[in-house]
Amino acid sequence: MGFVALKCPACGADISLDDSKEFGFCSFCGTKVMQEKIIVEHKGTVKMDESDKYQNMIKLANNAFQAKNMQEAYKYYTKALELSQSSALPVFRKAICAAYLSDGDERIAEILSGIRQAMSMTNDPAFKTTCSEDICRFALSRALQKPEFVMQAMCEEYVKAISGTINLLDQLYSFIQKDNEKNVVAYADQVIFACDQVKGKQLEYSAGFASVDGKTQALKNTYTIPDQVRSQAQAMRAKYVKERNQFISPVIDEKTAAVKALKEKIKSTSMPLWILHIVFCVPMLILALVLIVFKPALGWALFAIELVAFIVANMMDKEKAVQSMYNELRAMKKELAEMKKQKVK
Repeated sequence: MGFVALKCPACGADISLDDSKEFGFCSFCGTKVMQEKIIVEHKGTVKMDESDKYQNMIKLANNAFQAKNMQEAYKYYTKALELSQSSALPVFRKAICAAYLSDGDERIAEILSGIRQAMSMTNDPAFKTTCSEDICRFALSRALQKPEFVMQAMCEEYVKAISGTINLLDQLYSFIQKDNEKNVVAYADQVIFACDQVKGKQLEYSAGFASVDGKTQALKNTYTIPDQVRSQAQAMRAKYVKERNQFISPVIDEKTAAVKALKEKIKSTSMPLWILHIVFCVPMLILALVLIVFKPALGWALFAIELVAFIVANMMDKEKAVQSMYNELRAMKKELAEMKKQKVK
């Protein structure tokens, strides 16, 4: 029995395996390590069986991606694709990792090329949905809040990152599935938010401190946002406001029609109940009126009892038959009001 010196494909550690066995395990990270087999074909060519190594790379990449460790995920997807490019998902995931690792659109060529290649490799609807949702999640991570600027260079870098992000999100929008209204609206919201960060003419940054009348005061200076950046942001904002409202308006119209239909249903349910009580109570009320003429005390007592019974019965039936619809109507009206607030101008 002998030993073969190898490197672990996962952690890179030097290990030794029994040469009489087909595989072993890394003593450092526990990864299953296959000894490379040489397969000699009848034409004399040599092929290395590296399928297990590829699967290990994909597993490590997927775990890193799920943990949002995009640097590690990008590294392992790259290694996996050096071994095989037969699957579309690693190609796509490498591209989306590049998007996460960019501050703006400096890697846009790599990102778009990878996504287009992945999309061309399969027509599987489930894969397209996965890609669309991954792109939406990436968009939602691009919340570039304004930091506290302490120098002009920070303002310049921030404006550059915002401009690049707007451009990248606009390019990626074509890969979003438009049948998911919630995703489209959320995506548009992110683009609109990014555009709003540079809608003003200037950004304020700290220029140090000065002593005024014995008190230390912070000094402020301003950085002027380039007109080209502001113009691009305004145009992009208008585009995505229109896109967003295009998707949310039909939902508002549908909800408005549902509210109207429910109101009619409540009306049609309440009226028969009221008529039913009239039919049953009117004869008793007539009897009470007759008794009032001959026996006033008894007649008025019967009249009062019938009137109270009519009101109480009507309220009870209304509670039973219509209250649930009223509750539903109130909830629908509240939801409709929230939707109308969401329409961006």
